[in-house]
Amino acid sequence: MALLSVARRMNLEAALWMAGLAGLALSKPDADRHYTLCVFKRMGFRRCPGCGVGHSISYLFRGRVRDSFRSHPLGLFALVIILRRIATLLASPPHRRAAP
Repeated sequence: MALLSVARRMNLEAALWMAGLAGLALSKPDADRHYTLCVFKRMGFRRCPGCGVGHSISYLFRGRVRDSFRSHPLGLFALVIILRRIATLLASPPHRRAAP
């Protein structure tokens, strides 16, 4: 019952960002192959401007700052922006929908 009330109050966007970060924290950035959602890679391009950000954040969760920067120089900046967005969403009161 308490879990249900917490879920109702929690912001869905914040929950999705936290789930994404948890996935990056649990992933292995050194793995040879991984699933990608990158549209450019699916179209056959070797790299895109965002390639490596996920690996970079994953390395940061492991304390490997040098590997993070090598993977993508803006990984730390992206992590800070995402964490700030989560904090902003959790600090703001949930929006109430009007009853029909």
